[in-house]
Formats: sequence, C-alpha cells, structure tokens
Amino acid sequence: MTAQEGQREPGEFLVSSFDQIEQASLTDVGVRRSHNQDNLAVYLATDLEQWHKSGHLFLVADGMGGHAVGEKASELAKDVVPHTYHKYAQDGPPAALRKAFLEANATIHSCGEQNREFLGMGTTGTALILRPEGAWIGHVGDSRTYRVRNGQIEQLTYDHSYVWEIARLKHIDPADVQDFPTNVIHRCLGPQPLVQVDIEGPHPILPGDVFVLCSDGLSGPVSDGEIGVVASLLPPKEACQFLVDLANLRGGPDNITAIIVRVNGMPSGAVSPPPPPRPRRPPLWSRVPWPLLALLGGVVLAALAIALSFWPGGVVA
Repeated sequence: MTAQEGQREPGEFLVSSFDQIEQASLTDVGVRRSHNQDNLAVYLATDLEQWHKSGHLFLVADGMGGHAVGEKASELAKDVVPHTYHKYAQDGPPAALRKAFLEANATIHSCGEQNREFLGMGTTGTALILRPEGAWIGHVGDSRTYRVRNGQIEQLTYDHSYVWEIARLKHIDPADVQDFPTNVIHRCLGPQPLVQVDIEGPHPILPGDVFVLCSDGLSGPVSDGEIGVVASLLPPKEACQFLVDLANLRGGPDNITAIIVRVNGMPSGAVSPPPPPRPRRPPLWSRVPWPLLALLGGVVLAALAIALSFWPGGVVA
C-alpha cells in the first residue's frame, strides 16, 4: 500500500492544534492467558513545534512465540518504533514510519538469532500518527486501526492473515471464509530479516472522529459495530474499560489491548463565521404609533388651512 499525500475528501478538515485530542489506553491479560504479550505506547506532542514535527504517536503490538518470547518481541517494538520514528520525523511521516518498522523488525530478528530461546519470535505492530495534515498509519500483522465517524466504523488497516488473503483472492468478505483458523498471520515483525510495511495516509480528520487501535484479543470477541458504538458514545477511558470487560465476558481468549483517541476542537482551515450584521434601525415613521401620526397629520393640515385662509382666495383654503 502506498502513501497518498495531499488527498482530502470533500468537506473534510484537518486537526489544527496539538491539544485537541482526548485519549486513553488499556491492556489486559484476558481470561485464558497467564502472561500478557501485548504492549502499547502513547507519545503525545507537548507543544506546537513538536506537533508540527512529529505529531502524536500511538502504537499497539501483539507478541507471539511463547510467554516470554512474545512479550519480548512486542516490548522491543514498543521501544524501537517510537524512538526511530521521532529520530527521523524530519524526513516526513511515510519515510520515518517505514524506517521505524524496519528497524524494529531488524532488532527483533537479531535478538532471536542471538538467543535460541527467542528464535522465531515475532509481533504485530500498528502505529497511528496524528499530525496537522491528518492521520498516518504504519502496519504489520493483524492488530487493527479503526476510524469511527458519525456513528460509522471503518477499518483502516488490512489484516495480514491467511483468512484475509483467501477472502481477497475469492473476492468475498473475510467473515465468509470457513474452516480456516482466524489467528494465523503471514506477516509480522521479527521472524524474517526483512518485512513489508503498509504505510497509509494522510487520512483527513474531522472534529468528532474517534480512532481505535486494538489487538485481536478485542477485535475477535467484539464486533466492529460494537466497538464503533462504544467508542463513539463513551469517553475514551470508559470506552476502553467497557470494551476490555466485554471481551473478557465473552471468554477473554487472548490478551486484550485498546487505545482510543477522540478528536475535539475546531477544524483547521475553517474560517470563523463573520459576526452577524448589526440590525438597521427602522425609519422614524415606523417607530411612531399610527394614532399619533394621524393626530399630528391632522394638526398640520388644520394649521395649513388656517394659514391659507388669510391669503386671497380663502375659499379654496
């Protein structure tokens, strides 16, 4: 997938300030797992300079390969991706994100090669960058990024799973793929020395948009529609807790991680409406009661008649 810079859908605006978001995150071991192999990272711009240079960064990583192995892989992704992205942020989001994911992949792969206990370890990685021009996404694996707008949820990432590949080849919905495990992925960070990274963006942002990043421990037990409703109706902190609790109530088969980001404020580039024009004062005659006008008119006519009576031809007066 290629980055599509500068494209903006009609009627969409961009985020204009670094402090126009509300965010929360939560990770949980789930019901059936003894260790949490998920990791997350949140790096917020603290001033306008940092906002324009690197923006806000959010990351979810879901490790795999055994308890300590998967946890180690996702922890490396959590550390390396943000560090490398900020290091190369001046090169622009597409280049910085790609370098960050490739560096994380090389670090995880090298760690696995040097220690037999970590051999073959891997992790998914999904990063969301919010910047003045919009939202950028770097993605490998089956952790997901959604956008909720006007009550409608849209998945912005592509699952690198065999189920999604079969669905793509058969031109069907992934939910219609039968008799195939849903948690088998064909692309992640670590197992191979090189990895293909999906970079998407910028996705223009409207005030009120909500972004959700999550591991498959949430997107598996909880439907997209349910995630969209909860994320759009509840504040981010309460929404994270509700979704994690809901996934656990449905069995909690995997570790559960969620980051929810709500965009607030006025859209950038939107011109404030001009102040309403001052109302024009109505003419004087319209502000005087009509009985008074009639009386004044009669007085004027009577005075005119009296004055004319002194002129020659007073009969006319």
